[in-house]
Amino acid sequence: MGCIESREKRLVLIDGQNVAFGYNNAKKGKINKKDDRNFSAEALKNAIEHFENLGHEVKAIIPEFRVHHSSNNNLMREMKDSGQLILVASKAYDDKVLLEAALKNNAAIVTNDRFRDIQEQTSNYNYIIDNLIIRFNWVRDEFIPTEDSYGRCGPSLDDILHI
Repeated sequence: MGCIESREKRLVLIDGQNVAFGYNNAKKGKINKKDDRNFSAEALKNAIEHFENLGHEVKAIIPEFRVHHSSNNNLMREMKDSGQLILVASKAYDDKVLLEAALKNNAAIVTNDRFRDIQEQTSNYNYIIDNLIIRFNWVRDEFIPTEDSYGRCGPSLDDILHI
């Protein structure tokens, strides 16, 4: 009998705004981010459940005001009450909180953001940005993480998801 290698599952942090707005952006084209209906609570829940179904602990990081400003405020409150959301003070920069949380927890980040503005300010998050980002697509209503976020020679989705 062969040995089965057991790898620890990495915490998955979701860039809530990027995922929720990305859904409607994919469906409708360029959207107005000031229109609360374009922040899809259902899409965010779909992405969270995708990684939970793989056995990962998952948290979505969003600005606090989004709990009451989305396509489905009841669903947002349910996710908040169940501990699936990490709320960032509305004036704070949620991307920096996301990167700091990933750094401190050795977590993967689900986002299509490139974080160029933050990389211009500091190199503190380069390891996370260069190794632990999971890009994604929406096909109809299905959340699909990219298998090769860093190209053919970079870490695979499985490598990113495990320690």
